[in-house]
Order: sequence, then structure tokens, then C-alpha cells
Amino acid sequence: MCQISTAQNDQKQKHEEYMKQLIDITLFLAKQGISFRGHLENKESNNQEHIRTTIINEIKITGIAAIMVDEAISYKEEQLSICVRYVNGLDVCERFLSFIDVSSSQKAIDIVAAILKFFEQSSMKDVKIIAQSYDGASVMSGQHGGVQTLMKKHYPYAIYIHCMAHRLNLIVNARNMFNKKTEILGNAANLINGIIRSFENNRSCEYFSILWQQIEVFCDDNDISLNVSPKGSKRTRKEPKRYEHLVVLEKTGEENEGECNVTTKQYWRSVAYYRIIDTLIINLKSRFSTESLLLVTSLVSFLKMDLKNSEYIINQNQSNLKVNKDDLKAEMHVAKNCILNSKNNFELDTIKQIVKKDTIPNIYKLFQVALTVSTSSATCERSFSCMRIG
Repeated sequence: MCQISTAQNDQKQKHEEYMKQLIDITLFLAKQGISFRGHLENKESNNQEHIRTTIINEIKITGIAAIMVDEAISYKEEQLSICVRYVNGLDVCERFLSFIDVSSSQKAIDIVAAILKFFEQSSMKDVKIIAQSYDGASVMSGQHGGVQTLMKKHYPYAIYIHCMAHRLNLIVNARNMFNKKTEILGNAANLINGIIRSFENNRSCEYFSILWQQIEVFCDDNDISLNVSPKGSKRTRKEPKRYEHLVVLEKTGEENEGECNVTTKQYWRSVAYYRIIDTLIINLKSRFSTESLLLVTSLVSFLKMDLKNSEYIINQNQSNLKVNKDDLKAEMHVAKNCILNSKNNFELDTIKQIVKKDTIPNIYKLFQVALTVSTSSATCERSFSCMRIG
């Protein structure tokens, strides 16, 4: 009898739990105006804008966000996908907000106007935009009239970051070098800086002379001719008579006469070697801007509680977030000692456990910035999957 009674009680508890869940579901459906079967997604739905409003409210509580924007064609319209990255507490959130029709114009000034209009309609005007991530298209990344430059007029602290996903191929071969989480950003930035400096240091006559010896040996072994036909001027250049009694500080045509008849080595150095080196340096610097590299190295230093080498991110956000630098210095000293006492030094989860808003508020603010900065606009590209393409 005892066993039967126990089984009846267990069954009764299960039934009560089922009924509780069914009542909760019924109340939720009634509150949201959703049918028990099927779905309702038209404009008259009482649930319209509910999710977007929830996301925007979370952003307003945090007060800072990063934006990610990208364009794509949907059927016959040019759509602008707007996504945001923000933190809820210290948990990172990346959310899609809306598509905006920009079919009438894809100029930078019109794209910025569309973004600002959306912010105003969504009551996000007062949210501080601290970072912006787009692809490398000139209309988005242009330094003089691009979207990133025009956005900085409205949000001066919004650092532009060229989408890392579009840069990946440049460093994909070095991916195996970075096994630890803490090494990825810092070492990648150091690698990029090291490559640029190496090209700059090797752009010299001395280095080319060493390379030229190897080129000559290779060409001799493979029966390749390095000779080029001279392209000098057919007319002999002479110094004008009016300069005879003057002190000339610049080269004249006569002095440049010898430069037209260069040697084979000089020709390949100027026409091939220097041009290739210069092209590599220019493209690396344009893809990996000084600003974004400084930001990356500064973020890594800040996560290691290195005050000296994290000056860039601190100075960038000091006035914007009202960070007290003297208090921050003391907070970083305490936090560093706490982290070093833990088993997992400078792991993200460890830092999250130590960084609390009430105890170390200045570090908390900057830590939110570090987590908010977006490094890719891939979220926008994922949103394209729900577009109508034909």
C-alpha cells in the first residue's frame, strides 16, 4: 500500500507541473495576442516590434554600442543591414535590428542619413557609439568622404575597424602560431607591424644588392636575360646659358642626363623592386590602419591590466565615459593582483568574476568597451540569408 501511495503522489506532482506549464503558456499567448495554432506576423500584430524594443532597451541601459552595417540587393531593392554589438552586464550580444531601403542612393552621405534617421526613430540618439565596422568598400571606409568619416562627425569616439573577416586571407597562414586565446589579437597586431617594418627596412640599395646577386645566379642557371633596351632621351641635355653665373641648388637637365642611361641593376631596382615593395607597404597600411592596430594592442594590454600600454583605449574613452584615471590606476593594481592569485591568469572568465561594477567601476566601464568593440560585420552578412533575392 505504501508503494502505491508513493506512486500516486509522484504522478500527482507531475500532473500539477504539466498544468502549471500549460497555464503559463496560455497566459503568455493571451498577453501577446498569439493564436494557439499557426502564427501571426502581419503589421496589425500586437507582438510587432516587441523583440526590437527589448534589444534597444538593453542597449539604452548599457549606454554604449558598436554598429555594423553592410549592403546587399534584395530582389530589386538595395537594402542596408544594421546590426549592433553591445554588452548586457558583461555578456556580449550581437543583434540584427533592421533592413533599410537605400535604393534611391548609395552615396556615403545618404547612407549616414539613413542610419541616423533609424537611430532617431528607434530612440537611440543618446546611445554612445564607440566603434563602427564595415567592409573595405571606398564608400564605407573612405578617409575623406566615406561613411566612417561622416559618422565620426556625429559620434567622435566611434573608431572605424575594417571588417576582420575581409582581411583574414592576409594572415590566414599564420593562424597556427596563435594557440592561446590571449595571444590572438596582440600577436596578430605585432605580426602585422613587424611585416610592415620589415618591408620598410628592406627598401634599400644595400638589401637589393644582396638580392641582386641571387637574381643573377638564378638567371644564369636558367638562361634568362636581364638586359633591357635603353630608353634615354635622344636629345643631349645642356645647362641653359642663363644659369652660367648663378648658384644652382637643384639638379638641371644636364645633371640628370646620366640618370637616363641607367645600368641593368639600377633599372630593375627602380622599376620592379621598389615598386613592389611600395605597393605592399601602402596596401598593408591601408588595410591595417594605425588607429585599429593601436586599438587592438591597447585592448590586449588593458585585459592584462597593463596601464602604461593601454593608454590609447583609456584616453579614447576617458571623457566619453567619465573615467577617473587616478582611481583607474589604483583599481588596475588591485585587479591585477587578484587575477594573478587565480589559477587561470587573465582568462576572460576569470576577469569577469573579478570585475564588478560596484567595486571597480572604472575598470568595469572600460571592460565593457573592450567587449563592445566589433571586429567584423559578419552579422550583417548573415542577415542577408532572409532576404528575397528574386
